[in-house]
Amino acid sequence: MINENKISVWKTEHFVGYLYMTISYADSILLKEEITMAEMKLGNFLLHKYPDTIQLPSPIIGEIILEIQYHTNNEKYDLIKFLAQKFQFDQDMVTEIISDLADIVSVDDNVDLEEHKALARIRGIFHNQLYA
Repeated sequence: MINENKISVWKTEHFVGYLYMTISYADSILLKEEITMAEMKLGNFLLHKYPDTIQLPSPIIGEIILEIQYHTNNEKYDLIKFLAQKFQFDQDMVTEIISDLADIVSVDDNVDLEEHKALARIRGIFHNQLYA
């Protein structure tokens, strides 16, 4: 179940981190390598998006893990749709995020069908948001 109080104060970096953790959790197994890669990708995003402020990705990813573990798959994708409308990205940013998601999927050298499905659903959400 989604904790609306927590989600209501999320910022762009939480949304990006949530995308990264959704793909990491897609096969129902959260590996250390996936967390590390998600933190690295979020760190790069923060450096690119907020270069003048210091933000560490680990606390953000930690918050997201505490929240996402209670979400069903349908709740995850509904939340992603909601957040995609709230934090709209341009095509370049979407392309970068999708590339990051693909990197996270392949980090453990074992790409699961559920991970492919999750990536396709997230792509579809962004496609619909960009071209609606």
